[in-house]
Amino acid sequence: MLIDDLSAALPADRLVRDPDVVRSFAHDEAEWAPYAQPAVVVRPHTAEEVQAVVRACVAHRAPLVTRGAGTGLSGGANAVDGCVVLVTDRLTAVKEINELERYAVVEPGVVNDDLRAACAEHGLWYPPDPASSPWSTIGGNVATNAGGVCCVKYGVTRDYVLGLQVVTGTGELVRLGRRTAKGVAGYDLTGLMVGSEGTLGVVTEVTVRLRPARAAERTVAGYFDTTVAAGRAAAAADRIWAGSPGAVVRTLLVDFASLASVRAAARRLHDEYDHLDLLVNNVGGFRVRYAVTEDGFESTMAVNHLGPFAFTGLVLDLLTRTAGSRVVTMGSNGHRQGTIDPADLDPEPGPAYRFMAAYNRAKLANLLFAHELARRLRAAGSPAIAVAGHPGLARTEGGREMNSLIRAALNPKVNPLALALSQSAAKGALGPLRAATDPNARGGDYFGPRGRTGYPELVTSSTLSHDDRLRRRLWEASEHLTDVTYLPIHESEASS
Repeated sequence: MLIDDLSAALPADRLVRDPDVVRSFAHDEAEWAPYAQPAVVVRPHTAEEVQAVVRACVAHRAPLVTRGAGTGLSGGANAVDGCVVLVTDRLTAVKEINELERYAVVEPGVVNDDLRAACAEHGLWYPPDPASSPWSTIGGNVATNAGGVCCVKYGVTRDYVLGLQVVTGTGELVRLGRRTAKGVAGYDLTGLMVGSEGTLGVVTEVTVRLRPARAAERTVAGYFDTTVAAGRAAAAADRIWAGSPGAVVRTLLVDFASLASVRAAARRLHDEYDHLDLLVNNVGGFRVRYAVTEDGFESTMAVNHLGPFAFTGLVLDLLTRTAGSRVVTMGSNGHRQGTIDPADLDPEPGPAYRFMAAYNRAKLANLLFAHELARRLRAAGSPAIAVAGHPGLARTEGGREMNSLIRAALNPKVNPLALALSQSAAKGALGPLRAATDPNARGGDYFGPRGRTGYPELVTSSTLSHDDRLRRRLWEASEHLTDVTYLPIHESEASS
């Protein structure tokens, strides 16, 4: 039998036979591509073990499906009935990084970002950057000829593969390609293998071309009405890079559930910067079960509203020093079902807690805050504006605390209706992104899809979110709870 021969040829820990575990290796991230149950999963550690697997499959005329990290979207790693799934995730060695010749030799299970990090330590850079680079492997990238954002300028995976070690369909271990910059003799069998998705052989080693590390860079994201406008922005980005070769992207961690963390982050910003151009309070989480923060606030209200309210006030002076600066608040369609009493922001404690009511209440607080902040900035004659954006119904990790039945109902892989009624996280990000970048935005504007899905437009928030008295009461309650006071407004300015 096939499995007996594999057991004889390989160490025992290389074979996975538990049906539940085997099932987890049956498909990649392609949402609707067909797949079946494999007979066995094999996780070899060496090229010679890969040879043994291929030869056993040949001897028993068994289908063989090669799999990397399973992040593909084409179904190329999906199992067929009774096949052997060969997983390369144990072939993870970075064998060589040659600074002089600018190449690296790696096994197929090396994660893309791990290779890039290893190269960076030597002042080198591997350009192909698929969106799955934090998880996808070089072997999978080779199999699919993966691209990424950098491919527009620097090329795709095929442009960087110099050579391969491959186990052929007959079980032979062969080398293809070269390690030199020049290679013009014979057929380009390496190029043929790249993008073949495991149909021509199993890759066991990859030699990739490297580039010198790039200078520090600045990322600019924008929303454009036409391709002409986008082209002009790209030209402007080139000018920014030319004028700011030392630009650096920094990360600042803030826990909005903790006022101590909020204050510490604000102090660090003041220590390191003399102004801010943009603040995006990109918060949209909720707790399925009732929870209270270290400051004694209901968690969903604290994370969505009280934390961002305090942080905005603590760094507002950095924003008001910059002409054209803005504060973007993350809204949600849920605010339209929300109700709120500023005198009691935790009306359903303990067993009475309903997570959707808490979420809708917090998102209504976000819109009330955004509109009141816009009004107070205008009254103060500030150069900053306050706007809001919402993502529609986006497929994110926001529901990870829900029970398995609800998660399944919201998963488009399980429920096709979920796909029709929601949109990707990337598309959902366009609403807040437009709020952050639209040059025609005015204080109080709200951007997002008109319904659950679609591209962002200028939309109107609920009537309740524009209630003058409710906005002021929430502002005053938030100041009292957080002990952060800013933008005082006189009675004569209250309706401005």
